[in-house]
Amino acid sequence: MTLQRILDISDVAELNFMVEDKKFLAIGAGVNINEVITFCKRSMVRLAETLQQVGSVQIRNQITLSDIITTAVLNGGLISFLTALGSRLRLASVIGNRECKLEDCYSEHQKINIKPDELITLIIIPKLVDNEIIKSV
Repeated sequence: MTLQRILDISDVAELNFMVEDKKFLAIGAGVNINEVITFCKRSMVRLAETLQQVGSVQIRNQITLSDIITTAVLNGGLISFLTALGSRLRLASVIGNRECKLEDCYSEHQKINIKPDELITLIIIPKLVDNEIIKSV
């Protein structure tokens, strides 16, 4: 695939938000990692801890969760963690929006497998239920 254009979406207000309820955390594609860490410190401590392992403070101020998901770089187990939780992506294109499981968006070579005209707009992360744990093996 040849890169035709680069589109800067960093100032798109509709992508810079986080919403939380009892079951889910929804993170807009424009929110940087440090903002997610700060937001998650009380209700999703394990996610905050996992995100703190991503790069340096300077990098976390620049990159977003959607950047990490799209490139599958610097994840340090983050993609596996989000997949284990059952996270979903909302994707937008000129045709419309669709949701898919994060695990369904990767090829066997850990490359993102979304259509060239699609953009991640939202990451939906289920919260752990009381007494539920995720343990790496």
